[in-house]
Amino acid sequence: MAVIDGLQSLNTSQLDGGTKERELNSVLRILKAMAEALGIVIIVKSSLSDYYFPQNELPTIRDILDVTEAKSFCDQIILFHPVEILEDFYKMILPFGHPFFKDDGREMVINLVLDKELGYFKKAESLYREVDPQAAETPMYEWYRDAKYDDWYFEFLDSEGMGWKITISPSAESEKNEYDIDADNWAGDHINIAMEEPGYDMEKLKAFAIREARRRFPAVEIPEKG
Repeated sequence: MAVIDGLQSLNTSQLDGGTKERELNSVLRILKAMAEALGIVIIVKSSLSDYYFPQNELPTIRDILDVTEAKSFCDQIILFHPVEILEDFYKMILPFGHPFFKDDGREMVINLVLDKELGYFKKAESLYREVDPQAAETPMYEWYRDAKYDDWYFEFLDSEGMGWKITISPSAESEKNEYDIDADNWAGDHINIAMEEPGYDMEKLKAFAIREARRRFPAVEIPEKG
């Protein structure tokens, strides 16, 4: 195995590609040929653009700095995106999925936690809120509130055992007492249930959110604890 750390730091001037993009694409083409000729694995570390990615906007292969042909010369592309509100948590994005999971090339997002002592990523086995050993365990099938952000949460499992969290949060774009309702799962999938719903009766909002969850997941019972 060979590891290139990192692609943008290589001296590519001898390639005379005319532009940095052409030079870096040429490097990938050469590395691809070497890997096939020698029968080895070559891992290439690359920088992303300086564009700031909000938490819900994940990077894509188009954001790899000065590399436009990554898809042509890489057998697997893996992007890492920090979740900034929790410094030790990341999202690992496989833009074309992984053949092991037979996902037909669809994007796969995996939640990770960084083990700083051992220096490697490991898969987050539960919601981010539950990964932190200092944080209190969050309830399942029961509404709970984050008073700091005035958000309400409800967690449940779908028919395949995947965890989902419904969030009722104040609408950022609204100056009125309105709320957005969303659902996210452990794998990073997102569903927008409603936007700018009047929030004068929170109990009605919660009941509406549960009804929508049951409608969208008819194959599983979603109880609601008192």
